[in-house]
Amino acid sequence: MGNFFAKKPGRAPSPKFSRTKHSSAPGLSKSSTGSMVERSKERDIRLDYVFHRVLGEGHFGKVRRAVRKTDETRVAVKSVLKKKINKPELLRQEVEAMQSLHHTNIVALYDIYEDPTHVHIVMELCTGGELFGRIVKEGSLSEMVAADILHQILSACEHFHSKMVVHRDLKPENILFVNEKSWTLKICDFGLSKFYDEENNVMHTRLGVRQDHVFL
Repeated sequence: MGNFFAKKPGRAPSPKFSRTKHSSAPGLSKSSTGSMVERSKERDIRLDYVFHRVLGEGHFGKVRRAVRKTDETRVAVKSVLKKKINKPELLRQEVEAMQSLHHTNIVALYDIYEDPTHVHIVMELCTGGELFGRIVKEGSLSEMVAADILHQILSACEHFHSKMVVHRDLKPENILFVNEKSWTLKICDFGLSKFYDEENNVMHTRLGVRQDHVFL
């Protein structure tokens, strides 16, 4: 493999979006303005984005493809229904974790909007499908390809661990490819993530979905 593993962890290039500055403290509290998420834009997201087809749907809301009006940049927007959120601190923690992460192999957070009924999280759009689907489609992977996938995953893990973030739901379904032809991947869905510190780093909550199959 030569110097295959000599690749250095990548840093994401500067996006066209201005990232919201994040707090260095993992503790989160409700915004003084009454919004559910700190530093969110309290305006109609449709003033800035045009929504297109639904990419996914769950108990808390939908993920849709959207286009920013000013420059036609394509994004993914996760719209979370406020009335379905029993623990707002988990959503705030997800946003705070994503704001602290800037890495080539982690889905980038671009912006946050909030209206009376929803919190809208604007993220990098990946169109290549899940790692799970790619494995099923290919049937088998060469040693070189498998090594490259694992290298990217571990590079991303090293980054968010360095930021004191634990993903806690890392699985093939939460790893996306940039597009159908690319093998560059992005870790997504930090909904169960949590900050930790050296003094209190033992976590006891049981998380995740039971799987009868293991791919990595």
